[in-house]
Amino acid sequence: MSFLGDLALMLLWICGGILLTFGTYVLVRKLLPPRDGQDGHHYPQAVRDMATTTGLRIAALFGILLALVYAQELRRYQDIRDGLTDEAVAISQVYFDAGRLGGEPGRTIRAALSDYVRLLVRVEWPELGKDHRLSGETWDAFNSAQDEARALLPADPRETAIRDSMVSRLASVSELRNQRERQAVDSMPWLFAIPAIMGLLLVTTPFFIYPPGREVWVMLGAYGAFAGLILFFIHAFASPFGHPLKLAPAPFERMLAGGFGQDVAKIQPRKAPNDRP
Repeated sequence: MSFLGDLALMLLWICGGILLTFGTYVLVRKLLPPRDGQDGHHYPQAVRDMATTTGLRIAALFGILLALVYAQELRRYQDIRDGLTDEAVAISQVYFDAGRLGGEPGRTIRAALSDYVRLLVRVEWPELGKDHRLSGETWDAFNSAQDEARALLPADPRETAIRDSMVSRLASVSELRNQRERQAVDSMPWLFAIPAIMGLLLVTTPFFIYPPGREVWVMLGAYGAFAGLILFFIHAFASPFGHPLKLAPAPFERMLAGGFGQDVAKIQPRKAPNDRP
């Protein structure tokens, strides 16, 4: 889905909010018509006061609900985006640390990480938005690099420090991957969708005391449009691996565009300890 598709979906949410408010107003107006005439001021003063007070209280609770859920989902969306950057940095650092080690182990780690980044972008990411699961093939490439790093036998303190750094960074990447899968499985809770829609309807209900004039339709439309817009963004933030507002693996795409993995073979042979000066 392109930007235009996301925009069209946003407009559908906005139109849905407007239609819900208009429909609620018309329905309640028919169920509770003014006793005398069509002007809203023909409702008793007590009814108008009660509608105003109730509407304000429901609107306040509805606003708090939307604000809390919006902030929560936005935070999760940002966490995933930041996690991608952290993961790409860690993978890049391990890749170059493996090059500093040299020899067959270093080449094996770099080749596995090169496959990992390529598979993540081309295979795992599309599947993540559909199946909400990480790719087994991508896990295999990552595990190959991690197993090789753990199996290293350092020849001196320098290599020990490099090995420990790689193992630590790869452990962090593993945790970020597991976290990403958990976030992919989670979506906007239906338990929120029900009170959100009910709140939209209940906030609109007290408007029945006002006559169906141009100003009333404009205010109802503005309220419905804004509520629909907020609900659209909550839905989008809660589904970061699918449309709309789908996150792209941009840090890894930049790595591939920069030639990541193309120098796998350019590693000097590892020297034996007795060859060192």
